[in-house]
Amino acid sequence: MQPPAYFSSFNMTILVICRMINLSLTRGAASTSAQGLVLLGYVIGPAFGRYEDGYHIARLASDLASERNGPVDKARVNHLTGLAAAWTEPLPVVLDWLRAAFRGGVQAGDLYYACFEAAVIVLHVFLSGQKLEDVDHECKRALDFARDTGFQAGMDLVIATERAVASLRGRTRGLSEYSDETFDAGAFEANLARSQNSVVMWWYWTRKTMVHFLAGEYEAALAAADKVQSHFSIRNMQIEQMDCFYYAGLSLAALIDEAPVAERGAMHAKLASRHAQLRAWAEETGSPTFADKHLLVAAEIARVDGQDLKAQRLYEESIRLAKENGFLHNEAVSNEMASRFYARQNFERISLMYLREARLCYLRWGAHAKVTQMEAAYPQLREEQPVALSTGTTFAPVEQLELATVIKVVQTVSGEIVLDKLVDALMRMAIEHAGAGRAVLVLSQVAGTHIEAEAEMTGHGVVVRLRENLNSTSAALPDAIVQHVLGTKETVILENALLTSPFSTDPYILDRHVRSLLALPLINQGKLIGLLYLENNLAANVFTPSQIAILKLIASHAAVALENTRLYRDLAEREARIRRLVDANIIGVFMWRFDGLIFEANDSFLDMLGFDRDDLAAGRVYWTDLSPPEGWENDARMVAEVKATGIAPPWEKEFFHKDGRRVPVLLGAATFGDPESDGGVTFILDLTARKQAEEAARASDRRYRDLQSELAHASRVATVGQLSAAISHELRQPLVGVVTSASAGLNWLSAGPPNIPAVRRALERAMSEGHRAAEVLDRTRALVTKMPPRNDLVDVNAIVSDTVALVREQLVLNEVSLELRLDKTLSRVLADRVQLQQVILNLMLNAIDAMAGVNSRPRELKIVSGRESPHVVYVAVQDTGPGVPSGLEEKLFDAFYSTKPDGMGMGLAISKTIIESHGGSLGTTRNEPQGAIFSFSLPIDAPEPPS
Repeated sequence: MQPPAYFSSFNMTILVICRMINLSLTRGAASTSAQGLVLLGYVIGPAFGRYEDGYHIARLASDLASERNGPVDKARVNHLTGLAAAWTEPLPVVLDWLRAAFRGGVQAGDLYYACFEAAVIVLHVFLSGQKLEDVDHECKRALDFARDTGFQAGMDLVIATERAVASLRGRTRGLSEYSDETFDAGAFEANLARSQNSVVMWWYWTRKTMVHFLAGEYEAALAAADKVQSHFSIRNMQIEQMDCFYYAGLSLAALIDEAPVAERGAMHAKLASRHAQLRAWAEETGSPTFADKHLLVAAEIARVDGQDLKAQRLYEESIRLAKENGFLHNEAVSNEMASRFYARQNFERISLMYLREARLCYLRWGAHAKVTQMEAAYPQLREEQPVALSTGTTFAPVEQLELATVIKVVQTVSGEIVLDKLVDALMRMAIEHAGAGRAVLVLSQVAGTHIEAEAEMTGHGVVVRLRENLNSTSAALPDAIVQHVLGTKETVILENALLTSPFSTDPYILDRHVRSLLALPLINQGKLIGLLYLENNLAANVFTPSQIAILKLIASHAAVALENTRLYRDLAEREARIRRLVDANIIGVFMWRFDGLIFEANDSFLDMLGFDRDDLAAGRVYWTDLSPPEGWENDARMVAEVKATGIAPPWEKEFFHKDGRRVPVLLGAATFGDPESDGGVTFILDLTARKQAEEAARASDRRYRDLQSELAHASRVATVGQLSAAISHELRQPLVGVVTSASAGLNWLSAGPPNIPAVRRALERAMSEGHRAAEVLDRTRALVTKMPPRNDLVDVNAIVSDTVALVREQLVLNEVSLELRLDKTLSRVLADRVQLQQVILNLMLNAIDAMAGVNSRPRELKIVSGRESPHVVYVAVQDTGPGVPSGLEEKLFDAFYSTKPDGMGMGLAISKTIIESHGGSLGTTRNEPQGAIFSFSLPIDAPEPPS
């Protein structure tokens, strides 16, 4: 009775919940007693102001459900525990409960409930102030899940948040306009009014209240707020209602000054009522979620009442709390309201400062449409730096320097090519010319950044510690400033770092009491080499314009010198590696002239062909004499390529041994740097053992193919075993549809008179669902049955779609979003359907496994099909996982090689063999910016596989 009561009457809701609790107390615990208990915890806060008690009761219910209940009950209890926690706990804690509830719903097969939970997660991610780009990814995953399930109300709940995000990011026709090419806001709102779905109406109109306010449309914001409450007897007991009070209150405050005098009293009373609720939530819950919001509305009331000093204090406190608690969007709103307050007082510079901070917060949040609106209203904002810094931050001017200073800097910094000596000289010069107490050199490399050196001014002079002598204390730096300089390549100077600025709350600055601070990027030809960080903890305004100009000169020359030193070091390391390779005799190496003379070689080469050092010294060894006549034509082509390009790709040939026998070898050649040089170097590998192994393999080819067939079948069976849960789930849905449709048909037959058309429709639906269940079993049987390869003309896109159905639950459980981009014009290919499905299935499961440990970015799986050429089609499986380690691109396809701890190393090897037996190819490339792409291509007219 509880769900319909919730959408009908608040009093009835409370009565049903209390009845559930009393029954459990007097008659004992039933399987759903935990749900009754968690419902009490859910309502006791918003209904009776006992928020802490509500969360404690909800957690008790969660413990009870974990001990006694099935997955459906546990999922619903976790959901309501999360909603109860939202009043007293930080929102990241709430999201942990909600995500656990979603996973439980999916695992229990309760997909309609899981759809609703996905929408609740989206809403709370939005409320927590996370970047809109991240909220967008959450919306996409939730919408895809709801569409696949066919739950329209679940889709509408997600749309209520997704449209707000789209308008704020600038994807719709206006900041407060939800419509675009794919969405008709008018039609959606009309359907919403007809359906009277209370929860969707609460969410949708609350978000509309917000975007109307941000657009400056205050009357429209109040009109939207009036639509939030669908009926007087129904009460919203979810945390999103705070935004309705918040933005409606701010809209009232913005309109009061311009309203007719006769209306101001009533408006002020409404404003006070909105604020009273926000203040009650803040005081009764003790949650950081409400603190900044109640203070900002209080600041607006103080402004309206003419209490300017009180308003100033409240604006500042609201900004501080929003920032501390991670509500980036509320921090932006508070700064914008403070800017308007000071503009009314004609304090234009102070107003502009707050306006810049508001714009910066909106920009970081991702509200590009709001930023565009602000820049149109305040053109001076467009003249700011791409990321403007607060008061106390300046940029160094360019100054003319004395010739002696310039010469000293150039000679000192540019005269060293040994890295340690260069770094030592650089650090001493920086301390000397800057008057800094501490200097740190940070260098940037492909693998990331590291601290190369630290210098400090002590009673005994400047002490420099290089990388190998640094400890954890030496490595301490203000991370926000370092990341800002590395990300923007801008110089940052804080005249007094402890004053208000974007960096003043950095833990390092507060702990070390940093006063003067300077961070210079080191740039050479547009490439960031690193940064030079300097600080003084004794005084403010230490870094004068002349000192800054000298330091910039030092930084520019240091960047060039550091890069040159790195190149010298890399060259020396490469030469050492080459020398180690030659001396190690792992492979043969010889040096030659174009006339054929071999003038130097390592022992491995000499042993391979039976020569000695005396032969080399006498000038008797020519590679032209070692080559059999049938290879001369190909050798001439390779010589021409080496002369033209400086290198020749590896190729196979034969050399004569000193005793006359032939030695099969693999060669790779390159000139000494200049393509026009008179000689070069060749690396040579003896292929005798490999050729013998190939001959042995060909002799047992039939046995090999039989073994490979057995392994392929074993892999298919193992894969199907992993998918048994998905198959079970897939069968459950059509079978439930069959039962439901048959039941409906019986009901229509029992009607007086019988409704024959309705019976027919019910039976047709039952047949359709039965066929769907049969298709699931057929697909599974084809994978498990040891059927011989059978080539037919098959639709690659259809195979992809069938395979996607098998992994749908794996996608949901691993929170992976799926995108299909299939070319509908593809021709059919001649192939074995089951084998192709096995390849696609293996690539998809590998991609899902690869993304399992990814938490810092969205998990996205994309499957693309298309034409590689008029006669070749391809399928690509793209993921956003960690990618394939460099150098392993080919090794991944070797039999028994696996990057998984529990992997057999057969999946990719078998897949490659299947594709090649169809005349195609399978490989991998990097997916930019992160992840891997595994793709295979097939000719439209594939050959028959070998028998």
